[in-house]
Amino acid sequence: MEESQPPLVRARSTGSFLKHQSGGLEAPSKDTEPKAIRRSITLKNVAKYTPRELAILQAQEEITEETRAFAVPLEELVRKGKHYNGVASPLFECIAYLEADGLSEEGLYRIPGSKKTVDMFRTFYDSGFPVLFHENESAHTLTSLIMGFLRDIPGTIFSSEGFSKLQNTRGLQGQDLVDQIKSIVETLPHPHAASLNALMWHLRRVSDNRQTTKMDARNLSMCIFPMVVGPALAMITHCEEIFPNPIIPTMEAVSEARHHPPV
Repeated sequence: MEESQPPLVRARSTGSFLKHQSGGLEAPSKDTEPKAIRRSITLKNVAKYTPRELAILQAQEEITEETRAFAVPLEELVRKGKHYNGVASPLFECIAYLEADGLSEEGLYRIPGSKKTVDMFRTFYDSGFPVLFHENESAHTLTSLIMGFLRDIPGTIFSSEGFSKLQNTRGLQGQDLVDQIKSIVETLPHPHAASLNALMWHLRRVSDNRQTTKMDARNLSMCIFPMVVGPALAMITHCEEIFPNPIIPTMEAVSEARHHPPV
């Protein structure tokens, strides 16, 4: 499979760009290129780097605790402005890009994406660069990014307290289970509730497309939430009751945020 091209990325501190053009990258000028990058990439050795490697090297130099988006509490992402009305930016954007093609890929959330490509995009997110996926980006890259993001949320997307309460719903069935889960969701901090809302409605659409994706609600719950399969299954199949005001990530919202970042 042809290696995925690097996305457009921007260095926050310098305003310089690395942009894919005609199979290559247009490198920043010497005057604006970060000093750390100039030390590691010189005119003598720049040719040995691929466009992807150049973009990753620049992104790595930009990562700080303030720019990180993965393995960060959801409340902290809101403080940093990395959110869409409370929904964590990596989650919102990956869902928006994934759904832009109509969820037509088989094995979503079951088949992993290229680790090298997933790690590259994670680096870009952690650097604070705006990430633009290519139109032909593998859907499995996006689902792997989502699963990695969810896995690394401190306290889980449900929050530590919410996760414990969900585990205690074992034994409940039917409407009793749905009512209890709705009660738990209503007590979650807003960044957790909003991100969970967007995710579960997305998974509902993946499940509704199961004739194509071959992934129904139970399969999705087992792949993504193995510790709370029952509650996750109920959230997907009863979205209307548990999340009556759906949050639907769209490419229009992503584009708008590029021009007017959330505060």
